[in-house]
Order: sequence, then structure tokens, then C-alpha cells
Amino acid sequence: METPESREQVDILVKCKYLIPIVPFGTEYKDYAIAVKNQRILEICPQTEASRRYKAGKEYDLKHHLIMPGLINSQVCASMRLLKGLAEYIRPLEQKILNADFVEDGAKLAISEMIKSGTTCYADMYFFPTVSAAIAREIGVRSQIGFPVFDESSGRSADSYIHEGLKLHDSCKNQLLTKTAFAIDSLNMLDSETLSLIATYANELDLPIRIRLHENASEKSVSVNRFGSRPLERLIELGMLQPQTQLAHMIKIDDHDIQLLKNNGCHIIACPESNLKLDNGFCPIEELLLHGINVGLGTESSACNTSLDLLGGIKIVNLLIKGFSKDSSFFDGHQSLQMATLNGAKALNWHDEIGSLESGKFADFIAIDIRNIDCFPTTNMASAIVYGSSGSDVSHCWVGGKALMENSELKTIRESDLVNITQKWSQKLHLARSTVKGNRNL
Repeated sequence: METPESREQVDILVKCKYLIPIVPFGTEYKDYAIAVKNQRILEICPQTEASRRYKAGKEYDLKHHLIMPGLINSQVCASMRLLKGLAEYIRPLEQKILNADFVEDGAKLAISEMIKSGTTCYADMYFFPTVSAAIAREIGVRSQIGFPVFDESSGRSADSYIHEGLKLHDSCKNQLLTKTAFAIDSLNMLDSETLSLIATYANELDLPIRIRLHENASEKSVSVNRFGSRPLERLIELGMLQPQTQLAHMIKIDDHDIQLLKNNGCHIIACPESNLKLDNGFCPIEELLLHGINVGLGTESSACNTSLDLLGGIKIVNLLIKGFSKDSSFFDGHQSLQMATLNGAKALNWHDEIGSLESGKFADFIAIDIRNIDCFPTTNMASAIVYGSSGSDVSHCWVGGKALMENSELKTIRESDLVNITQKWSQKLHLARSTVKGNRNL
């Protein structure tokens, strides 16, 4: 029998009322605890056993909470948080005010909002990726930073974007919190020579490629008229449709497209709230899942979505899938939570380290306060969280065992600084907006 002196020292011990580990699928534990040591999960076990085995540097006794893996927002443009609700003004405003300061402040706001709503890892794609990577590490959140590649119409050559991104990749090789990827905003804007170069580097360096694809109905016809083939067929011709490829949006796809996706093992990032807000359509998630294609979940930017609350968005996804499948039993709460956690980790090729609560994985997890009356009764906690909770119910957030939020208070960035950022950019954006014309169709 263990004595107080024989208990193993751990960094933190988190006790909770309920725990959903994601793996094994469909499992829900009651009165369990997580022991964390050296950034990783040492053990998940009943509280009585945990108290007997471990002595913690800090212990959390969360009697009214559910613990689950941190959410993974697999497609977002974090710094566009400053353009929240300004979708029709994005391009003209960027031309006037976009700089490194904008990206830094926007990233701070976005990351803070994501942490407060339960996201512990996100996949970003925007300008000044080196700045974004530094801010994510400073705050302590995990990220895959996509470095964008544009054509000459942006004022720079595609080669310059590629080589800037490769420098970022080299600097992040030994970073536990940061991974990198090529990021393509529009496939139709890049010539085949540039895409072939990206494919070569991606294969040599084992770098993922994230592409916004099939975001609107016109992409197929534009691709056929300009390049003689549909987008997915063009990617195959260029050697870019591979298991490390991440395709965001993917609306307006047919059975032929789905078969190509399945055959090539790539990952899909559905962004339903953004697509619906812009009236672009809806990714056929249920068909993709039925074909064994991995689907993660993203919010896209605040300009197109207005919210980075991935937990709140899960309910919308769940209802849409049930509506389109015409089968209320097809997609349950556990599948919904898996899409926002482990599926996202698989898409980012991080599933061996994050996405589920298992011994040896990084201790990236969140606590949700379930005293919200919408969560009762608690006979099915996954369903209760999907349908009864939102990001505002998240009270604690840990990444690598480090608390980024406790009792709804951010620990690695001051909220007063966020208020100052908001005030500063509100004035600048108000002035800039008064001088530009927007696209009222958005």
C-alpha cells in the first residue's frame, strides 16, 4: 500500500466530475483524475487511485466540471480578428492597414478568444506568419502556422513567399508548440510552375499543404477554363493531393470528387459557419465520413464568421449533418467532439501527440463548467456538451500541463492589454473604413 512518502511527484493533478477522453471512442468516465508530469499525461484513473498514487505540485478539484481534450480549430486566419464583421471590406482594408503590428495585435485577440472558448491548438494562414508564430508561442497555445504563397499581383514574387516560409519552417523544427505548412489561399491564382515547386519542397521536407478549395461555386469552371482541368484533378497532376494535404471548405463537390479525395488520403477541414454566413453552401460532411475521409473542423476568420467559438459551432455542425443525412442517429455527440479534437489532430498530423486524452500525449485539455442548466440531465455527457454548452462555459485550459486559463481568467496575457488593442484598432478601422467601398454581397 502506498504511503504519503512513496507517492510519485507530478506537476498537476486535475480531478473532475466527468471526463471524455475521445479514445476509446464513446467512453465517459465519472469521478476521474488526470496526472500530468513533464508536459504529458502520466495517467488517467479514478480519483481515489490518483490520490493514493500521486503527490501534485498543484491540485485542481473541479467537482462541477467535465474534462475533455482541447479543441483544435483546423482553419482560421487569426489576425483577421481585427476585421470581425467586416467581410465586405476585407481586401480594401488590408491594402490600407495591414502590417506586422496589425498581425501581432489581431493574433493576440484571436488566440485569447480561442483559449476562452476551449481551443488549445489552431491552424493559421495569413500574412506575416513569423509574427503569428511568435505570438502563439508567447501566449502558450499550440499552432500550425501556414505560410501563404501568393502570385505577383500581391506585389511580391511567389518565390519570395516560399523562401520566407521555408526560413520559418527551419526556425520551428525544434519547437514543441509550433508546426508549419504551406498555405494556398486560392489555387486558381497560382500557375503550375509555382505549385510544382511547392509540391517538391513539401515532399522533400514532409511539409503539409493547406489549401482553401471549393469555397465557392465558380472555382471549378474557372479552373477548367484557365488550366483545362478541375481543381482536384489539377492537384493530382501536380502531385499535390496526398495524405499531408489539408483542404479547407470543400463545398460543391460531387461523387467523382469524393472518390478522388478517398483515393488520395487527404484531409478535409469543414468550415460550415463561415460557408453558411457567406451563403456559399455546405461541405457534405456526412458523405465524406461515410467514405472514410477524415474531416476536421474550423471556424475560418472572424471577418467571415464573427466567432471563433468552436465549441458553440459544434452544435450547428451536428444539426446540419443530421438534416442533410435525414438520419437523426447518424452523427452523435461523441462523433461531433471527435471531429473538433482528434480529427483535427489527424489533419494536422499531430494525432500522436494531441487530440485525445491518453497516457504519453501532451496534456492539452479543457474544463467545462456543467452547472449550466442546459447540460442536465447528465446521462449522456457528450450530447449535453454538444447541445447544451458553448465556449462561455469553458473555465480552465491547459496546454502541455501549463494553465492558460483558470476560473475563466487568462493567465498568459492580460485582458487589459486586449482592451487597449481593441480601442486602438477600432479608431484606425473606423477611419480606414470611411475611405473604402465594400462588397455588399458578403
